[in-house]
Amino acid sequence: MKFRELLSRTHFVKDYTNRKPRIESIIKAIESANDGPMAGNLQPIQYLIVENPDSISLISQACQQPFVIKAPYIIIIISDSTQMERLYGDKSEKYLKQNIGFAVQNFILQLAELGISSALVAPFSEITLHNHFNIPEEKEIELIITAGEGSGKIMKRKNPSLINKIFYGSYGNKFYKPFPKITRKDI
Repeated sequence: MKFRELLSRTHFVKDYTNRKPRIESIIKAIESANDGPMAGNLQPIQYLIVENPDSISLISQACQQPFVIKAPYIIIIISDSTQMERLYGDKSEKYLKQNIGFAVQNFILQLAELGISSALVAPFSEITLHNHFNIPEEKEIELIITAGEGSGKIMKRKNPSLINKIFYGSYGNKFYKPFPKITRKDI
């Protein structure tokens, strides 16, 4: 499958069937997230897989997102910034967030390749999740991802225009001017 085709399969889904993907598929997606490049080659991210219906119900309430309860799996993304802080000091939070973004993207793409739908959920009660799942206080809950077999028609999303997103040579320059070719006799 070509990359653009795979990317087009990463629609966030809020409705799931009753069929549950194999746990090995979720583990494979985590392996893909873990294999990607990260700053300092550190792996500051941990994954808590939740499949217990009562715990999923609690997560749904903690997120105030009713669709979450329909997902057969919830993956809680947790970070540990200890190594990043030692290695990068003031820049550690910035690099940690970048690493999380890289890992989550790889995770979502691998799920899509395996035919598993997902959705990202950002707002949630950290205290509720820390307490219910015994997550240590020094660990930060970054994101919640629902995963399962999507049901219903997937709506096509409109891609935003690149008109104000690409600049050449300096910020705000929207016009590409090729750099002049240099030959040996120019040197």
